[in-house]
Amino acid sequence: MEFPFSVLSVGLELLTIIFCILLFFRGRLRVNGVRSFFILVLLFFVTTGSYFLLRPLFGGGDSFKTLYSIYSLAVIILFLSWLFRESIFVTIFIVFAARNYLDGTNMISDLVSVIWHSASFSGSQTATGFLCRLTVYILLVPVLYHFFKVCIRPAIASTKSMNIWNYLWIIPVSFFFLYRLGFNPYYTAIETGNKNSMLLFPLIWYPGMFFCQLCIFRLLSETSQNIVLREKLHTAELLTEMEKKQYSLLQDNIEGTRKARHDLRHHLLAMRGYAERRDYEGCLRYIEEFLKQTDSYALKQYCDNHAVNSIISYYENTAVSSGVAVSIEIRLPSLLTVPEVDFCTILGNLLSNAVEACLRQTEGERFIRMKLGMAGRSMVTLSVVNSYSGDIREENGIFLSSHHAGEGIGTMSVRHIADQYHGITRFRYEDGVFETSVLLNPEPSGAAADREPAIISHQ
Repeated sequence: MEFPFSVLSVGLELLTIIFCILLFFRGRLRVNGVRSFFILVLLFFVTTGSYFLLRPLFGGGDSFKTLYSIYSLAVIILFLSWLFRESIFVTIFIVFAARNYLDGTNMISDLVSVIWHSASFSGSQTATGFLCRLTVYILLVPVLYHFFKVCIRPAIASTKSMNIWNYLWIIPVSFFFLYRLGFNPYYTAIETGNKNSMLLFPLIWYPGMFFCQLCIFRLLSETSQNIVLREKLHTAELLTEMEKKQYSLLQDNIEGTRKARHDLRHHLLAMRGYAERRDYEGCLRYIEEFLKQTDSYALKQYCDNHAVNSIISYYENTAVSSGVAVSIEIRLPSLLTVPEVDFCTILGNLLSNAVEACLRQTEGERFIRMKLGMAGRSMVTLSVVNSYSGDIREENGIFLSSHHAGEGIGTMSVRHIADQYHGITRFRYEDGVFETSVLLNPEPSGAAADREPAIISHQ
């Protein structure tokens, strides 16, 4: 009765791998949910059925198991590359990482089977071995789920556009072959009576593989955070510069007001002279000129939040001075529900990209339309629409930088910060119009205090 249980064991492994893959790749489907379900069912039966058909022909030795593992993983990777919008290198990494963790789990389950039942090392090919494997899976797969969800998924989501992924996949593939060609044959050859030697292998392999890949993801996470911190530092420096300019404008405004009050008597005398001569057109021209001089000292007020006001002022002045039409509609409170530095980092990157696209535009009307507002008590929405010309460089849903290989640093930091606040980032472009939408939800429970934002619109 070995053969049916070995097939069940293979099916259990494939179900676990598919579960981990769905956990990681959810939201990246190329097709709808129903079709995806049937495709994954087809994948399961293709790989499991292949084992059922090929094992009687080639036997169940280590060589067959290694070749079948390579074949099944190759089939899974091909299916996933077609089913999900994801980099092939990231897909290879995830599939082989899941396979490696299952190899370690299988090693532990086989060890439990031998120690508890003093059976030969037949793994999961018997009813006892399969029950031991199923029990160990129930205990250890939640750990694998937690590791994928807490460590792997966030780290890859924030760094998958980096060129380093062109090489990182080699690490889990190397672990796979090291186990298959090095550890596993010698481990399965150990006599059941030498339990101390058998215990040594799982104690070396499983923690070693786990902590090695944990260090990799910690390093990736630190790299991603450093990128975001660099963007926040740039935003803070920009805000400092804007503060200085706003202070200078304020000083000019105060000086202009003082001068205007001092010269008010002269202006009134001049206007009285126009009125006495009934030169009303001349009087109106004089008043218009006076108002222009007064307006030159006025500070634009986009919203009640000073930091946001400074960022918008900087990029609007840059765009308008280059002939770009700018439309701004803001509905924000003075106190934001997200930290100002994070919000301004997103806003600054979106406006910077929009202004840069307009400045590179070679034909058509150049424009930027921006809307900022609140949705409910705590959610913040940002929408920036701008014109562009030329081609958009996109790969697997990632917009590539026009200055270097890989995703733009600004776009990467926007995605990362949005994820921190349970947000959504969406990009859409067609017919020379690029639209970016960001939703930030810092308080998913909706327990934020009521705020009364002001609505300010500038054309």
